[in-house]
Amino acid sequence: MQNKVVIETPEQVSELLKALTGIDIYQQSRQRNIIEHRALLCHILRLKLDMRWESISRFVESKGKN
Repeated sequence: MQNKVVIETPEQVSELLKALTGIDIYQQSRQRNIIEHRALLCHILRLKLDMRWESISRFVESKGKN
C-alpha cells in the first residue's frame, strides 16, 4: 500500500518540495538549481492548485523572495 499525501495549499506544496529536495527556494539566489526548483513550484501551483500568476507572485513574496 502506498502512502498518499493530499496537498491543498501552496504552503503544503512548498514544504513538500523543500523536504524532497533539501533546497530553500526562497533564498535570494540565481543559482540554476534554485531557479529550476522555484519554477517547478510555480508550475505545480499553476496547474494543480489552479492559482493565478498574481497569486503565485504574492505567495512567493510573502515567503521572503523579492
